[in-house]
Amino acid sequence: AVALLRRVVPHAEFVRHCHEVRGHQELRRDAFVDALGRAGYQRAPLVDDPGTFAVRGGVLDVYPASERDPVRIELCGDEVESIRSFDPSTQRTLRSLDRVRLGPARETLRPGEQTNANWRAKILASADAADHPSTKTRQILASLEAGEDFFGVENLAPAFFARMAAVDEYWDAAAWILVEPDQIARAIRSEREDIEQRFLARRADHRIALAPGEHFLDENELSGLWAHASLRVEARALRFHRTTVPESSYQPSPLELAFSVDANAEL
Repeated sequence: AVALLRRVVPHAEFVRHCHEVRGHQELRRDAFVDALGRAGYQRAPLVDDPGTFAVRGGVLDVYPASERDPVRIELCGDEVESIRSFDPSTQRTLRSLDRVRLGPARETLRPGEQTNANWRAKILASADAADHPSTKTRQILASLEAGEDFFGVENLAPAFFARMAAVDEYWDAAAWILVEPDQIARAIRSEREDIEQRFLARRADHRIALAPGEHFLDENELSGLWAHASLRVEARALRFHRTTVPESSYQPSPLELAFSVDANAEL
């Protein structure tokens, strides 16, 4: 349940960074390369790892983040002439493809025309609140504008969107099974307290830190995910207590199940 606290990229933005390339379609190379960069793909001389791409004239090698093998897209002008998967170690073709689907290569998407227009102001405000060195702040902004990746960029993700979403935005309906609801609630409260402490420590260390609410749901938002679910099952653990009250006079509460056994084997 603690993992559900983290906000994610809005579904509409995720879909906007998904691409499908089909054989014989029109594809403008430079625009496509820019789209790959905005989707988190890193340009490299050779594609050895998922999430990388290489460009050699009219040949684009792309290693989809969710696929086992990279693909080679060959262009004839602005038309896709062929799509083939290949072995990155031998460069030999494995099979011809009619199409290939490319999803984002990372959770942190680069700021672009469709993202929050005020992302610079948001980062600057957070930097000022933490007394972050202005020189380093300018370097961060320049790297973001250039599409460069750097350590810690995921901490800035909420600045790029008008809002970050709860994970349930990615599905239409869900059945929830809550194992030990009371323990879940305690874990959530503990995690929220830890999140707040990490935020304050980061600010005290003069590092840019967006408010916890930008990154995480609060307790009410999280419980709201399953509050109105069409199907919700709460699984509570059985707890055994030794009692001296005679079985004939013991009255369990409505939420208790009372039974007696003489040996563990009878359970």
